[in-house]
Amino acid sequence: MGLLTGLTNSDFMPHGQCFLWEPTLLGLHLTSDVLIALAYYSIPLALFTFVKRRKDLEYKWVFSLFGAFILACGTTHLLATWVIWNPDYLMQGGVKFFTMLVSVTTATLLWKIMPQALLLPTPGELRVANNRLGTEIKERARAENELKESHSNLESLVAERTKELNEANRLLEKELADRIQSENISSRLGRVLDQSFNEIYVFEAETLHFTQVNFGARENLGYSMEELLEITPYDINPRLTRERFVNLLEPLRCGEKSQLSFETVHQRKDGTTYPVDVRLQFSASETPPVFFAVIQDITARKEAELETKSQQQQLIQADKMKSLGIMVSGVAHEINNPNNFIMVNTDTIKEVFQSITPALDSYYKKEDDKVLGSISYAEIREMLPKLLSDIRGGSLRIKNIVEGLKKFSRQDTSRTMSKVDTNDVIKSTIAITQNLINESTDNFSTQLDKNLPEVKGHAMRLEQVLVNLITNSCQALPDKESKIELSTCYDTDNFRVVIVVQDEGTGISKRHLEKICDPFFTTKRDTGGTGLGLSVSYKIVQEHGGTLIFESEPGKGTTATLSLPLPMDQEKQSETI
Repeated sequence: MGLLTGLTNSDFMPHGQCFLWEPTLLGLHLTSDVLIALAYYSIPLALFTFVKRRKDLEYKWVFSLFGAFILACGTTHLLATWVIWNPDYLMQGGVKFFTMLVSVTTATLLWKIMPQALLLPTPGELRVANNRLGTEIKERARAENELKESHSNLESLVAERTKELNEANRLLEKELADRIQSENISSRLGRVLDQSFNEIYVFEAETLHFTQVNFGARENLGYSMEELLEITPYDINPRLTRERFVNLLEPLRCGEKSQLSFETVHQRKDGTTYPVDVRLQFSASETPPVFFAVIQDITARKEAELETKSQQQQLIQADKMKSLGIMVSGVAHEINNPNNFIMVNTDTIKEVFQSITPALDSYYKKEDDKVLGSISYAEIREMLPKLLSDIRGGSLRIKNIVEGLKKFSRQDTSRTMSKVDTNDVIKSTIAITQNLINESTDNFSTQLDKNLPEVKGHAMRLEQVLVNLITNSCQALPDKESKIELSTCYDTDNFRVVIVVQDEGTGISKRHLEKICDPFFTTKRDTGGTGLGLSVSYKIVQEHGGTLIFESEPGKGTTATLSLPLPMDQEKQSETI
């Protein structure tokens, strides 16, 4: 009783206190430990029954040790349920200590007898050995009988037979090795093809339904294997119908071609498309006959080709601009010289006329305003200053146009950005495009914010963007009554300078508006459009950290909104203000 009292010391806290007597936790631990204990108790019973019925077992004591070990484990789990309400931890520790002794003993002895146990033959091996021994006994008896009849013939026959068996065995081993190697190669090849990022399909020649698809196809298209096995190649190609696809396969089916190659597009499960290179082959030897298709996603290649073409066009454009610069320099020299004479002589004539006007007034007053040719002196006196002013204005305009052309065609090789007055860029652009504007509309107007902050960028490149926008607006006008308005303002909320080019042109459809800045996209291919103008402009705006947004409605016109950010120092200054 003293020992039992010592083992059940009431000074300890029952384990259930740790669970805060939470019913869910108590039930979980109680159920698990009880069921584990019952399972552990059933295992030794099964082991003991097995040992009792098998009389031919070696090392029966190992099974007994296992049974004792598992029985002790079950007891520890059973005590775990007991200490939930009764803090008999010493008793629980004693049982665990006993379990430790049994388990360590079992493990030690098990590893010790492992080599001897591994040498024990299995029942199958014993049967084979017995059969072999019986066969050998029979063969030996027969051999001994034959030896008595003819010792010399027996030796010859045995030698020949042995040779044949060795040869047959060698061939069999070689065939088996070749077959294993072939299967390994096929297995590796199959894994490589399945994991390939190229799309690989097998589809029946009759139904055209897919029978096999690899990982690449599932990954690229976004379909599961089950979904792909329910559809056909023309279901993933928006350009194909069943009839067109059958006609496409006919040269392969009838043997006119061994392989068919072409480029098309595939449509993913989410509806997006991507360009692909297709290679098809037909196999009539399969049952049923099938087509093999290897598909390569060529999106990267197409983008590279497009980028290369774009760069080539830009190089051509740069070369044209260089040639234009050389030509403009020569033309500017040829035009500026006589134009300077016109300006100087016009000013001289004006000064001379102003100096002799009093004398002429006095003279013609006496002569009663004599008519010179068909014009009176009074009319000449009124018209001549205006004519001289118009001549000088025209000469100044010639000078401004030449300077604008020189400025526009000058190669801007600098990669550094400087502060740019947007209104000055607009005025320079208008000077360059004034002739086109005059030919296109009688209603061109500007509304320029005089207090615009400067932006950071390349004046020449921004001028190129505006020339493109104004040119497009002019070309879109149906008549000279239609308007073009160019305006600027400052977006104080976002610290951006905004330039708006609005026209009353023919407008752009929604379908075309989505692609308007794509390289080589143009609706004016028949009139020489390259599709690079807006693409290059869009890229220039992006380089400046800005945005270029188009809004349009067919028949009503288009609005292009160019937004450019301020330099960081000006943003901070604006925030302070």
